[in-house]
Amino acid sequence: MSNRGRRTKRLAGSFAVLAMFATLVPIVALATSASAAPPPVQDISAFCAGGPAGNPFPDVPPGDVFFDEISCAKDAGVVNGKPDGLFHENDGASRAQESSIAARQADTMVSLAEAGQTLNPLPAPGSNPFTDVGDPPPDGGTPTAPHTANILRLNAAGIIEGKTPTTFDPSAFITRFQFVKIEVLKLEFVLGTTLDDTCGATFPDGAENDATFGTFVKKATCAGIIQGKTDGAFHGGDQQTRGQTVAETMRGFAFANAGGFITTLHQQPTTLLNITPTDSATNPLGTGRNYTVSGLAAGNYNIQLFNCDYVHMNPNGSFSFNGTNPDTNTNNNAQSGPTGSAFISSINNTPNTGPVNQFAVQPNGGTIIFTVNTPSAPVDGPGACVAPVIFNGSNGVLELGNDNQPNADLYGVGGSTFFVPAAASANGNIDVIVQAVDKASHSFIGCDTYNPDPIGPTAGPGQFSGCNLFTYKQGDTLKVTDPYFAQFSVPSDFAKFEMNISPYDEVTGAYGDPANSNLELTDFAPAPPPLFGPNSVQVVPNAAGSPANNVTLQFGDSTTPSASTYLIFRAPATDNGNAANPRFTCPARNIKNFPTTNAPATANPPQPAEADYTLLGSVADTDPSGATNRIYTFVDTTATAGSAVCYAVVVLDGTSAHVAFL
Repeated sequence: MSNRGRRTKRLAGSFAVLAMFATLVPIVALATSASAAPPPVQDISAFCAGGPAGNPFPDVPPGDVFFDEISCAKDAGVVNGKPDGLFHENDGASRAQESSIAARQADTMVSLAEAGQTLNPLPAPGSNPFTDVGDPPPDGGTPTAPHTANILRLNAAGIIEGKTPTTFDPSAFITRFQFVKIEVLKLEFVLGTTLDDTCGATFPDGAENDATFGTFVKKATCAGIIQGKTDGAFHGGDQQTRGQTVAETMRGFAFANAGGFITTLHQQPTTLLNITPTDSATNPLGTGRNYTVSGLAAGNYNIQLFNCDYVHMNPNGSFSFNGTNPDTNTNNNAQSGPTGSAFISSINNTPNTGPVNQFAVQPNGGTIIFTVNTPSAPVDGPGACVAPVIFNGSNGVLELGNDNQPNADLYGVGGSTFFVPAAASANGNIDVIVQAVDKASHSFIGCDTYNPDPIGPTAGPGQFSGCNLFTYKQGDTLKVTDPYFAQFSVPSDFAKFEMNISPYDEVTGAYGDPANSNLELTDFAPAPPPLFGPNSVQVVPNAAGSPANNVTLQFGDSTTPSASTYLIFRAPATDNGNAANPRFTCPARNIKNFPTTNAPATANPPQPAEADYTLLGSVADTDPSGATNRIYTFVDTTATAGSAVCYAVVVLDGTSAHVAFL
């Protein structure tokens, strides 16, 4: 279900949920929290990494305010110099020139589409509505080559329009307002998404409120594409320079890259370091496994142990990792996950007493030899399934791209080792908490006792004791039960059992080996108390002067599944009292059918009707590894002022399709 503890063992039946609900009602919507500040402009360094060195143009030397942006834009084929070979960054950008820059950006984005993303290419040039565009144009004026086709492609896509229905004015300079509109419409067309405009963008000159361009100003600011001039104002009517155009165009690329729509401009090749062995093994506690990494260049390397469930081999032999900010290029670092009592016991024949699961080391003659082991009788629980990873990141962190694969570091992954305690007795009844799982061998470590760490910034995976190795097999009677929702319970299903079993679940029943077992997997996790006492969701006061229909919720994760999302549901509270003495409760009679909890009024016993829960939104888990416990905030902006409502925070555990209330 989850890879770490989440909550205390559930109370019998659905009433454990009701206790949480009772603390949340009645809730009267009061006010919202203050608006968030706009983000900084996009950092283009990750998107542009690996480009050529040297000056892009003679008049753009290192140290130029737009040196990086112009260098990357030339490398991407988005801009060219003028006929004299210079760039002239302070010159104004004409409407025709901007059309070509925008079209080239769109074409390059489509060519860099991330795997699984479908971007929208610009259409072919449509019919020409403009008398001043063409080679020559219908009005006999100056030809618009090489920009003609790009003007007409953007016009066909609805991204750019003429000053009048029949005139484009190609040589006129664009304004800052006009550029922002083109950039936003282009990104929305190519990426197939609507840019956010709710980050609270404001400028001293009120550019965000302009009747024609205000929406585009807000969207571009929220996307990190534009900022004000030195006085903070936007100056939308000012002429847009070529340097400004390139800088903001490259930030558009960086926005698309950070959002997982496109790859970096230069994909960094991944080289797997030569590490052996690469096969899986099962070792008794206290029995080490030796690894060798060969063919290494001089320099510093990191060896780190990873939980087996946090490392994933891809069909092409590369590896993906569970990241801190998955599916993005921003602050996405590989997480090691819980590694139990396993540690690196020696490096290059130098013993280490442990427990340390990461080392910085230099090769000896191009080779590193190391051993992974566990204590023979660990005091903090048994070992786990671990895989050693070696990489050359200078900061000790394996950095990932938006495909969750290392995007710069050279790395290698050794074969996994499942360190196990003694096998369980061949026959008998068991009631154990799962500490680790090895699905390759259809086995798990089950422990009699689990003690969670106190909740806080240093909370870890807790401590297990009284542990043994158990196996499960075809022919066993294997039942999977969700303690709340009967629709998720599947009896006698080996595949379902193997898919769902994970650390912190409970396994009970008659265990046999080699005789058949009759086991029940209960998909839940014991854990420390939530951050806010007996219940994990609370309503916090909103800022004075905020709308009366806003309710701010805060909740602590107290450890959650990997890469989980918190869903926020709301239901009208049920008044079980009377006009003089209201008594609010939450829909509960049909809680097993959540969120369809509606129930009719009854006369005997007298019960009022109850409503369904409806989905309001979601909050992403920013630390799916469980290394720290976080507090999350959700603002309900649609509550009815003066009404009593109920809230539920729900976790969808993708590992086992489990639904659980926090």
